[in-house]
Amino acid sequence: MRLNLFLSLISVSLLLSCGESSTEDTQVIESVNQEPEVPTPEPAKSAWNQTGVVDEFGDIIEGKSIISSNSTGKFSNSATADSDLTVKMQLVEGNIYALFYEYNREPQAHLPESEFINVKVKVEGGEVIKVKQFLYNHMMCDTEGELTALVKNQTSPLKVIVDLSTIHKYSNTTYQFEIDPSGLSELLN
Repeated sequence: MRLNLFLSLISVSLLLSCGESSTEDTQVIESVNQEPEVPTPEPAKSAWNQTGVVDEFGDIIEGKSIISSNSTGKFSNSATADSDLTVKMQLVEGNIYALFYEYNREPQAHLPESEFINVKVKVEGGEVIKVKQFLYNHMMCDTEGELTALVKNQTSPLKVIVDLSTIHKYSNTTYQFEIDPSGLSELLN
C-alpha cells in the first residue's frame, strides 16, 4: 500500500509539472526568440579637432574656433638622423599651415623665409605628387591649397617629405611625416 501511495504521489507531481514551465525554461525560450543585439559602432576617431580660439588673456573668444591636427614623424640633418618630429597643423582660411617641432619640443624649427618649396606627397594607390608650399615665419603654408585638397580627398594617411636641400644647397634638413585625413571632412561640413 505504501508503494501504491508513493507511486501515486510521483504520478501526480509529474502531471502537475508537465503543464508548467519553469522561469529558467521561459527565459531560455525568450532569449532564443529575440533578435540578436547588434553593437552600436563607436564613432570613428578623428585626427582633426575643433577648439576654441583664446585671446591674449587666455579667455575663449565667442564664436571663433580653429581646426587642427598633430602628427609625428622623423627628421634628419647634418647633426642627427631619424630623430623625433612633431608637426602641428592648422587650417587657416581653409588651407593647411604646418609648424615643425624637432625632437618633439619647443621652439618650432627655423625654416627658410619667404621661399617656395615643392613637397613630395604619397597618396592612396602609391602615386607621388609634388605640391608647392610657401615657407614663411617658420611655417609651411599651403597658400595654393594643393596639399589641403589632397588631404580632403583621401581616406587614408598621406606620407609627406619636406626636403629643404631642394631650395638651399647648404641645408640638408628633411622632414618625413603623415597627414591623417580622418575626421576633417566632418568638421568642414
